[in-house]
Amino acid sequence: MATPHDGPGGEQLDAADDLSGKLAALTKAVKHSHFIHILMAMSLALDILLSVVLGGVLASHIRLDTTVRNNQIANCVSQNATRVKDLAIWDAVLKPVPGESASTKVLRAEINKLVITKDTTNVCRP
Repeated sequence: MATPHDGPGGEQLDAADDLSGKLAALTKAVKHSHFIHILMAMSLALDILLSVVLGGVLASHIRLDTTVRNNQIANCVSQNATRVKDLAIWDAVLKPVPGESASTKVLRAEINKLVITKDTTNVCRP
């Protein structure tokens, strides 16, 4: 069987051709490996970007929750102040009048119960 390079130095030429083929395969593998490394670097960059964005969203959400809770407490305190004023007004309106009938006193007591129930202040917890 004849080899492609018969004669003196043919074995070296065959070895060189074999090395050339292996070098071409290695070059192709390195290019493929380089492509995979680029994809991995891009994936890592996107992961970091996503983590930063989600961290910002979480921090914003926590800040928003705190603001909402502070507004709820301020609203509760404001409502309590209004209720105290309402009770003072109703106390003046429902003040007993000299010489009123027993049925008026009963009615006044019922209305007073409703006013106190409606205007009971809330506990505003931070």
